[in-house]
Amino acid sequence: MSRQSGTSVRLFAFVARKAPVGAVLRRGPSNQVLLSKWDLKNDHFEDGQWLKGRIYERRCDLAPAGDHFIYFAANHKPPFGTWTAISTLPWLTAHALWAQGDTWGGGGLFALSQCIALSTFPPDGKPTVGKLPRPWSKLIPVSDYGKFDKPLSMEAIRLMRDGWVREQQTKWVMNHAWWHDKTEPFRVNVEQPEIWAKTSPAGTVLRFVEAEVGERDGRWHVCQGRLTFANDTERDLGEIDWADFDHNGDVLYAFDGALYRRGKNGRDDSKLVRDFNNLEFRERVAPYDERGMGVDGKRQSWHPLDD
Repeated sequence: MSRQSGTSVRLFAFVARKAPVGAVLRRGPSNQVLLSKWDLKNDHFEDGQWLKGRIYERRCDLAPAGDHFIYFAANHKPPFGTWTAISTLPWLTAHALWAQGDTWGGGGLFALSQCIALSTFPPDGKPTVGKLPRPWSKLIPVSDYGKFDKPLSMEAIRLMRDGWVREQQTKWVMNHAWWHDKTEPFRVNVEQPEIWAKTSPAGTVLRFVEAEVGERDGRWHVCQGRLTFANDTERDLGEIDWADFDHNGDVLYAFDGALYRRGKNGRDDSKLVRDFNNLEFRERVAPYDERGMGVDGKRQSWHPLDD
């Protein structure tokens, strides 16, 4: 595969650490996002809810058992503007929601046992709406979870937790000519791409390379995938949006609004898992959506279309 086409659909996924379950965020058009549950054993999908807004996929996380999802979202409208929420996959209705109002920070990680790390930690730790679902009972700041000498992004902490190694850190400068020269393709000049690598139990090395940043009328993160198999065979996946291994060592990746699976060996055996391009927005209600009020007068859950 080479360069992606002009499709407006972007896919980003998460693989649960302790279960054959994935979460898929489908974005497109830019202000519509769908969350789906991916059964990795048989490649079946359960589509959940859509959000009219933006979910910042690199500030999200999937629980180890694949049951809960934490995400950072924005619609820039009252009453929240932006917020971090915890839901049950594949739904976006929040069990617990922390209002924020801006995009500086936000999001979270499923950290230690029964512990959630929040990027923007509230003074009292209490959700704006709802309460933590079981078994999650404790909150800590992301910085306390990372335990690194130098600050790392929440995405970097998540990747390192999941077995990725940063082989090369990005170096880039703003391309000021982009604003007045319409022939400039990228808003950022990448002097050194970011490279993350992950090795499967079978010895296959997957490299995810952020080659360009800020594509005009395109992707903000322009990434490529590369494979090196145990027999030293190499394969180039071309331009992709996301990639990872499943629990069996198969390579999973997103390209042109579709998900693909590739086996452990070096053959060109990629197969289409699902094409997400032709899906349309529809309103759905989570099975656990509680419209009543709690004893404190607050709603017990929050629907993404409430506001």
